[in-house]
Amino acid sequence: MNNIALYNMLGQQVVSQKLNNTNESVNISELQSGVYIATVSIDGASKSFKIVKN
Repeated sequence: MNNIALYNMLGQQVVSQKLNNTNESVNISELQSGVYIATVSIDGASKSFKIVKN
């Protein structure tokens, strides 16, 4: 399954979205400013990124 999940610094999942294609956007306008970890899973492989929202 292809998906993206965002976690806050407490490790709580705040966003989870299924990915349907290779160019997908995630709406984070409802999230508070801060640092988040995005974990993207595609075809069984995962990669994590740090996201800073101002």
